[in-house]
Amino acid sequence: MCGIVGISSRNFDKECEEKCKLMASFLDHRGPDDSGFFKDSDNLMFHKRLSIVDLHGGQQPIENDNFVLVANGEIYNDLEIRKKHSDYNFKTMSDNESILCLYEKYGINGFKKLRGMYAFAIYDKKHKKIVLGRDQFGIKPLYFHWSKNMFIYSSEIQSIYKSGLIAIELDKTKIKELLQVQFNTGRETIFKGILRLRPGEILTVVDSNIISSTILNKLNEEIKFNPTNKNIYKLLEKTVLIHQRSDVPYGLFFSGGLDSTLVLYLMSQVNSKPINCYSVIFENEKKQEDQLKEITNHFNSNLTCIDFNEKDFWSLLPEVAKAMDDPVIDYAIVPTYKLAKEAKKELKVVLTGEGGDELFAGY
Repeated sequence: MCGIVGISSRNFDKECEEKCKLMASFLDHRGPDDSGFFKDSDNLMFHKRLSIVDLHGGQQPIENDNFVLVANGEIYNDLEIRKKHSDYNFKTMSDNESILCLYEKYGINGFKKLRGMYAFAIYDKKHKKIVLGRDQFGIKPLYFHWSKNMFIYSSEIQSIYKSGLIAIELDKTKIKELLQVQFNTGRETIFKGILRLRPGEILTVVDSNIISSTILNKLNEEIKFNPTNKNIYKLLEKTVLIHQRSDVPYGLFFSGGLDSTLVLYLMSQVNSKPINCYSVIFENEKKQEDQLKEITNHFNSNLTCIDFNEKDFWSLLPEVAKAMDDPVIDYAIVPTYKLAKEAKKELKVVLTGEGGDELFAGY
């Protein structure tokens, strides 16, 4: 993951710049590999990078004569976009630059052509406007706050609060909703004054004011999805293949269920080397570990098992709560957190079976 931060203000001054730098500093954990910024008379944008594609040439912001882009995401059909738009002057091999290409050619409608998970900000130098966008499934987060004279945005709520530009105040109604449905719906978060970009939402901001909001369709209307379709295998194989477009090693979070086993099988079909799998083993579940080893051995894959017990739960819970940012009451978060910490020692990218049981919507 990467992190993006920005401030646009009618009264942009040294204090605004320092506040933006402070916000960006709280996203260092999202982008340990590189950082960059763009600044003009009333706008400042920061990017914190976790390098996945184009390790040496894909720095952000990505800037040309008309636009500036900062993005957190993976564009899985980047190669296809580049091939179709070979006349476009790409400056990097970063998959995120496809976002800028499509916007320059088609405007907001161009984002419908993206396949991936993303949150981005584009600054239009000529028209002095900012365009924010988020993928249709809402995988990548993006939050914002605006007042009469200022518009600020960030990948994390905490970085906005720690800027000191807004007081921390909880919304009791949204807390009740969180406890009832285990997450918050819509644009409002549990923090008053901090709003989230909704899944598939595109915001256009001019002079610190939101002038338009568009929600992209969740799925292409031309897609006729049928789980019994004879082409389902080819669709899944292609999806898993493009999710592995990376210049760094990748692996798999593996539970042994239907979804992750299907992903492991497909990964084994398109990779010549063994897949590195990571699994959580709960206390007193030795039989589970044996079953996972049997499956991964069948696919000639490497399995790393991470033990998880009650002590782990209580010791990691404060860390998880601090990292949640926009709270979700998901009981699997704590073991998944430990799993990610261990996998991070070897990898930057993992595939998962998440969503596979919902008619493959996660893929």
